Amino acid sequence: MLVDVVERVTSATDGTINPRSLGDYLHLEVGALSRLAHINRNTLTRNPTSSKVQEALRPVVEILSIATELTASQGKAVAWFLHQPLVDFDFKTPQELVTDGEAEAVKAHLRMLAHGVYG
Repeated sequence: MLVDVVERVTSATDGTINPRSLGDYLHLEVGALSRLAHINRNTLTRNPTSSKVQEALRPVVEILSIATELTASQGKAVAWFLHQPLVDFDFKTPQELVTDGEAEAVKAHLRMLAHGVYG
C-alpha cells in the first residue's frame, strides 16, 4: 500500500513529488495545498521540483502513506486526513494539524496507532 501512494503523487522520471498529483489525490485545489504546505501558490506551481516545495510536501506524503498502510485503503486514508477529528488534538483534523505546522505530531500519532497505543 505504501508504494501506491508514493507512486501516485511522484514523478516517474525524477522521483519528485508532483504538487498537482498530490492535490488531485487529496481533492484539494492549489490554494488549499499551498496553505497546507506553507508554500506560496505561485512557488508551488512554477517551481514544483524545488527543494523548498519538496521538503514542504514530503510530510504530507509520509502521513498519507502511513495512514494508507493502517487503513488498508487509499480512500479511507484520504478521508481520515481530511475529515477525522482527533480527540487528542482538540478535535482538529490531520489536515488542520498539518496546516498548523504539526505534521510531526500527526506522524507520531499514527506511529502510536500502528503500535496499538490509543490516546
